[in-house]
Amino acid sequence: MFQQLSSSRFGRLSLSTKTKCTQAGINKLTDALYKKNPEVFSTKRAAKLAVKSVGEVLFDFLSSGVDVKWLGLGGFKINERRSRKGHNPQTGEELQIPAKKGIKFVPSKALRDKLNI
Repeated sequence: MFQQLSSSRFGRLSLSTKTKCTQAGINKLTDALYKKNPEVFSTKRAAKLAVKSVGEVLFDFLSSGVDVKWLGLGGFKINERRSRKGHNPQTGEELQIPAKKGIKFVPSKALRDKLNI
C-alpha cells in the first residue's frame, strides 16, 4: 500500500491567516512531525510515510462518501451542490451547470478559538 502513495495528490496544504498565506508541503509537515515526536518516528522517512498515509486514508474515506471528524481539528464533509443555471461570459449563452460533489472543511471550536476566526 505504501508504494502506491503519490506525493502529487498530497504535495501541498495551504495554511492561511488573515494577513498572509503561506504553504506547508509534505516536507515541512514531515519535518515538524519528526521534530515534535522523535521518539515515535525514528527517521524522517517514517514521519513522511505517516503524513502520506493519513492523507491517503482521508482520501479513501471521503471518496467512499464517509465524513471524517478529527477531534480538535475539525471535520471534512462531502458537500453536494445542486445543478444551476449559468452563462458563458464570452458569448452570453445560458447553460446548465451540472450537480457535483465537493469537499468542505469545518473547523472545530477549539481551532476557531485558537485562530480567532
